Amino acid sequence: MEAILNQILDKLQMIEHEVSDVKTNMATKQELEEVKQNFTTELEDIKANMATKRELEEVKHSFTKEIEDIKANMATKQELEDIKANMATKQELEDIKANMATKQELEDIKANIVN
Repeated sequence: MEAILNQILDKLQMIEHEVSDVKTNMATKQELEEVKQNFTTELEDIKANMATKRELEEVKHSFTKEIEDIKANMATKQELEDIKANMATKQELEDIKANMATKQELEDIKANIVN
């Protein structure tokens, strides 16, 4: 009988220990309310800073329009090749520069024509 009572006592002590652990690890109503309030505040902040589908669509449209404008104003590879083919070389520019009259020479020519 004593052995059974000791077993019951041991079981009761284990249960008491488990209940104590549960109490220690349990949140109070106040703690739960604080956690709830923190999550609510965080959720409201996220909502306040989130873009709406319409705002995202407006940004997308704006970028799409900019990209289309850039594409429309960009030169094609062929146009760049044509420009390159029609550009004077450094030597040609030097030749033109060497054959050009100076301001003074133009003034002299102008003076001679008037006389």
